[in-house]
Amino acid sequence: MQYSDLREIRERWNRLLPYTLLNGKKVRGLTTIMTYKMMEKSDNLTRENIKRVNILGWCIEMMQSCLLIIDDIVDNSEFRRKAPCWYKQEGVGNLAIFDASILDGFSHVLLKKYFSSHPYYLQMVDLFRTTPLIINMGQILDSTSVELEKHTMERYINIARYKTGFDKFWCPVTLGLYFSKTFNKELHKQITPTLLEMGIYSQMQNDYDDCFGDPDVTGKYGTDIQEGKCTWLSARVLQEATPSQRKIMKEHFGKPNEESVDAVKMLYKELKIPESLEIYEAQSYAKICEDISHISNESLQNVLHILANKLYNR
Repeated sequence: MQYSDLREIRERWNRLLPYTLLNGKKVRGLTTIMTYKMMEKSDNLTRENIKRVNILGWCIEMMQSCLLIIDDIVDNSEFRRKAPCWYKQEGVGNLAIFDASILDGFSHVLLKKYFSSHPYYLQMVDLFRTTPLIINMGQILDSTSVELEKHTMERYINIARYKTGFDKFWCPVTLGLYFSKTFNKELHKQITPTLLEMGIYSQMQNDYDDCFGDPDVTGKYGTDIQEGKCTWLSARVLQEATPSQRKIMKEHFGKPNEESVDAVKMLYKELKIPESLEIYEAQSYAKICEDISHISNESLQNVLHILANKLYNR
């Protein structure tokens, strides 16, 4: 297929790509690269292979940006990565859905161009197809949890596992194992629960930042309370709240006005939810480290320790 006559599309692409990809932390792409470098034999760390794994990292970042564009539209978000969301740009609007699809499609174009001869090419393609499916399951759970009765810790863990664990940890680590040709089915099965636990841990941190974080640091203004999102904080409150405190949640949670947001935050502080989260973080980190110690592959242990320490020191 020839694209030489699609000048307008190319111009839009040249605007879309840097805006949606370059301002993020690129955690998923960098995790893919880090996993590959630590699992690959030193003799195979050639300039060509480093180039290809960087391309693989950009592919996963394109997939992530595709999902974020759609998520921002669904959530009516204003900011992403310290800038207005892509769909808020002049001349974009809901056409951002097409842009998201183009990002996803182009990631597959790059996969075919650079990795079609790789022995794990089919597994890579399958990963790029199934990961968005899994993530969107988490997004559906997340977006249909407005009723407070659904804010259970069990539901929250499922949301975090599917929305963040598979996306942020499981997918890039698996991709790095594929490219280094060190994937082992039994070993991968062993590390999957740990990677998903990291996702829950990371989502808890995001929940805290949304509520109490500095927008200049987080890159966006928190809206979880206004939107009635099921978070670790809201689920924990409903575990511990007295009848009168539950009444405050029902009156104010999910309301967009500033007074209601302040009332919910005050309730969080009254029940010492931030302190409880800090304790849970330490317990989760200890469990992750204990699980890592039982992994038989030392290089893979090192990969997971690096990821866990980045979370704990965040």
